[in-house]
Order: sequence, then C-alpha cells, then structure tokens
Amino acid sequence: MKTKLQAHSLLYSLILLIIVSSLMTALVYGMFWNKVAEERFVKEHQLEQHLLSAKTFIEQEEFYATYLNEQFKQIINGDSLTIDLANWGSYTVAHCEAFNGRVRITRNYLGQLYFMGS
Repeated sequence: MKTKLQAHSLLYSLILLIIVSSLMTALVYGMFWNKVAEERFVKEHQLEQHLLSAKTFIEQEEFYATYLNEQFKQIINGDSLTIDLANWGSYTVAHCEAFNGRVRITRNYLGQLYFMGS
C-alpha cells in the first residue's frame, strides 16, 4: 500500500514550521532583552551607590577645602565618578556624575557654606 504525499499537507507543514520558528525567535530575543535590562539595572544601582558616596565626600570639610572650584575624578571598579564644587552666593553647588559606558547618572546637590565647611 503506497501513500501519496498531498500538496496541502506539505503547505500546512511549512506554515507550522514558520509559526514555530517565529515563536522561538521571539523567545530568544525576549530572553536576550531581559538579560540586557537586568545588567543595566544592576549597573544603575552601582552608579547610584557611587553618587551616595560622592554626597558623603562633599560633606567633609577637607574635601570641600581641597576641591572647591576644581574637578574631582575617581575611578571605582571601572566606573567613573566626577564631582565639581562651585560657590553660588552663600551656597555651594556640587555637580556629581557617575558613568560607565553608556550608562550615565547625574545629581546636583546644594548646600550652605557653613554646612560644607566654611
């Protein structure tokens, strides 16, 4: 008993193959995107921690006296931290920036001079 392969069964197989391959591609792409987003979240959290440490630097009298109107740069585990201190009337403005590759976070802090060490 010989059976013939009918044309419509081949067509159905091709359509099913295209659907399954599209779903698999979407799944792989979704997993890749999730991994990239998770790495970016972790990197942003590390940079936020660097900015919090910058705030504690700024509040120290020695740091204020040394780096007023100068730029402080530090590299921490491949991440860069930059702090600019400037007088603004009776206040001190601190522009802090932490970055690594494409992720960059900036914070500005405003403090009174007596608080900052003057």
